[in-house]
Amino acid sequence: MFKKIVVLVAVLGLSACAGSSYCKHKRGEDVEVRAVKTIPVQKLGVKVVDRAPVKIKQEPSVSYLASTLYFADGSAALSAKDRKELKQIAYLAKEKNAKLTVYGYASSRTRDTDIPTHKLINFNVSYERAKNVANFLIKNGVKAQNVSFEALSDSKPIYSESMPLGEKLNRRAEVFVNY
Repeated sequence: MFKKIVVLVAVLGLSACAGSSYCKHKRGEDVEVRAVKTIPVQKLGVKVVDRAPVKIKQEPSVSYLASTLYFADGSAALSAKDRKELKQIAYLAKEKNAKLTVYGYASSRTRDTDIPTHKLINFNVSYERAKNVANFLIKNGVKAQNVSFEALSDSKPIYSESMPLGEKLNRRAEVFVNY
């Protein structure tokens, strides 16, 4: 089995586009450059040095929902109960060097707004919820590189919002532990 290296190549007269993922085609339209060609390393004149074998983690990886925090309408503020729970998660994450992922959500209802404004409001509030939780975890000792967060707006409701309780339960942030 010989070793190969993947090299990006230009396609159909797009060679003037080196370093760019979009170029002008000879007909004047923008095209995306995604061509890939596999070339044997020997033809490139590259010396391949064998490295030590890669160590593969033998134990299974685990990911689980550690906490779901609920928020008031339009709010991203953490309650005293939330802070207490997050401190426990931060302590355990430090002990196990775990990675934490925070997802922020919003309820799908926004009062009397057009669709673009509705989407922007819900994205912003879900972003603030996730960011506040992530920042709290970092301030409580979890390494910043071990914490990530994502705003999911109203894209993944888990409760029907035909009643106010469903709205309330969809205004949330979820903390997942991964190790």
